[in-house]
Amino acid sequence: MASKTEICNLALSNIGISQFITDVDAPSEKSNEAIVCRRWYDISLNFALEDFDWNFARRRLALAEIASTPPSTWAKVYAYPSDCATARKIEVAGVRVPYAEQRIPFEVAAETAVTGDYKVIYTDCELAVLVYTKRITDAGLFDAQFVMALAWLLAANIAMPLAVNSKLAAQAASNYQAAKLTAFASHLNERQEDPEPASETERARNG
Repeated sequence: MASKTEICNLALSNIGISQFITDVDAPSEKSNEAIVCRRWYDISLNFALEDFDWNFARRRLALAEIASTPPSTWAKVYAYPSDCATARKIEVAGVRVPYAEQRIPFEVAAETAVTGDYKVIYTDCELAVLVYTKRITDAGLFDAQFVMALAWLLAANIAMPLAVNSKLAAQAASNYQAAKLTAFASHLNERQEDPEPASETERARNG
């Protein structure tokens, strides 16, 4: 779909810079534009992934319970997936949660081991399945809407270091938010939830 360099060049063009980059990760690429893009690309990518439930990055994983004692307020401790950008919700394996049912409570926390701190998930759910956004770094796997959004976010982040007009930076940030709204509308068209249960009045009327 796109490459890291192409996304950087889109970001540059979004703030009116025509000095494009040949290969942003090449050691020989020492332009100020390339240096600033390298500095801001990863944090912009991670922020964009965490900021929205992108279809292309959504994953479901049956969580692995670990031998640890949870806080008294929780019953289970599960391992946090190593490729998780952000946890979205917990589901029960083999069960589709009804439209109006409250989501299963959970908490992302950290525990300490000899090797250092590590993330865990606390919940009361048996057979927990985590719905999460995967941390994807291969730009070729990004969908077009994410490429557009990331290019605008990166543009907003690099505008000031490249001494671009502050109005362009603000406009880039606004366009990033607009790109998310467009993606949200598109994502809604790609799923169909269970219908919301009828109220008692509707059941009596149809009854």
